[in-house]
Amino acid sequence: MANNLHILILAAGKGTRMKSETPKVMHTLGGTPMIDHVIIKAKLLKPFKISIMINKSLSGIKKNIPIYKCFCRNLN
Repeated sequence: MANNLHILILAAGKGTRMKSETPKVMHTLGGTPMIDHVIIKAKLLKPFKISIMINKSLSGIKKNIPIYKCFCRNLN
């Protein structure tokens, strides 16, 4: 049976409450960016597609995404 699951990861937050210039999703847990933890877990579900919504001002996040073969789209 084909898997028609499409996962949408919302990663548009700037993380201003963290009082850091680093976007929230790029902060590390155990040496790995938080966005990576989410993508790795999402891939375990074997979806046909993973999309990540980011804020246009956080486009620097995109350079980490290609290794996971996800589609990254700007929110604005």
